[in-house]
Amino acid sequence: MLKEYIQTQAAAKHKKPKEWLFQQARNAQKCSCATHIGRFTHPSVNVTYYDKKDTDTSDDYVTTSSVHCSADIAITGGAACMPAVKLLQYPLEDGRTVLEHLQSEPDFLQRELGEWPIDHMAIQKDLLSVTLQHVPTASDNRLRQVYFPVADSYHLLTVLPSSSVALELRRRVRVAEEEGRKARDSKDPAYGTSYPQLLDLTEMSFGGTKPQNISYLNLQRGGRLSVLPSVPPVLHLRHVKVPRRDFFRETLQRWQYREDCERLSKLYREVRNNMELRRRARRREQLLIAKAMLPVYQLRSSLEPGWSQDGQCALPQAQKVWLDEVYAETRRQDISWQTEIAKAFTRWLMQTRESFEGHDKIVLGNAEFLALQKQVLQAVQETGGMVQEP
Repeated sequence: MLKEYIQTQAAAKHKKPKEWLFQQARNAQKCSCATHIGRFTHPSVNVTYYDKKDTDTSDDYVTTSSVHCSADIAITGGAACMPAVKLLQYPLEDGRTVLEHLQSEPDFLQRELGEWPIDHMAIQKDLLSVTLQHVPTASDNRLRQVYFPVADSYHLLTVLPSSSVALELRRRVRVAEEEGRKARDSKDPAYGTSYPQLLDLTEMSFGGTKPQNISYLNLQRGGRLSVLPSVPPVLHLRHVKVPRRDFFRETLQRWQYREDCERLSKLYREVRNNMELRRRARRREQLLIAKAMLPVYQLRSSLEPGWSQDGQCALPQAQKVWLDEVYAETRRQDISWQTEIAKAFTRWLMQTRESFEGHDKIVLGNAEFLALQKQVLQAVQETGGMVQEP
């Protein structure tokens, strides 16, 4: 494959194969493998660094040494050097690239191109010059700088973007997108399977119409990189109002249950009457009850036991027993409070649902009330045991 590739590329340029190969070997000296390329920050910066990944890769931190991804190739000699880079990255029969073979087999070119009258060792040495590690001797004022404290002084460090990690991220994003496409395609064998979805991605472009001027992998990715969102989460203040007279009217805010109630009303309005619809209605009722129960656990865990014994607290005794952790033992030994709570809870559920229906509301009868109260009572009984965290 290597011989055929060289012959094809040489013919396209109207050159002899050995002449074309010799030219690419010289151009390879103007390129260098790198994991950090300054041109991703500014297109005129030639500062690069190559981390050979010879450190421990067992840690969980995302670093150039721990993430297994391909090294990029910085092209400092212009677009004329791109054929040399493509030659080095060309995959052969075993899936390994020409560069990988050159690095592991000292006689690779001699074996592949032995009959060609060329200096195989010299050309192989020139091609491998891209892997020489060039530690930058100076930075560039167009790169980001940071003073970092070391011992009793500060060191001025240059922040170089890791193109290898960034381009590997782009590759993985594309893989995730492809998995999602297949899972949504009814004609694909993977249809219906679960898949990851990355939201709020930002896409950045490097190199404009000439992505090859930045690096080889940048050209391979079309000059585009995906950036994961890096913003603080939006936190909403959670505040459970402490009831003074009635838990259901003061603590449970009806607007928080609007969507659940509307979905339940939709099931009640179904003309059909079969087992599946009744099961769905029961599940929706149970979800609504469970959601309305959460403030109970929050009050118990966030307030000091005995808060309901305040002189300004006029809660019914059953609600005090239910909500205040000072009555934990009473809840377990005396269950008389459960029926009163279940009735009040069921009445609140029915009134809340009806309040979102307007004039065309569905009013449930006594039988429906008792059936719903039975579910509520079971949930209330579960709250009478040990303290549960929200």
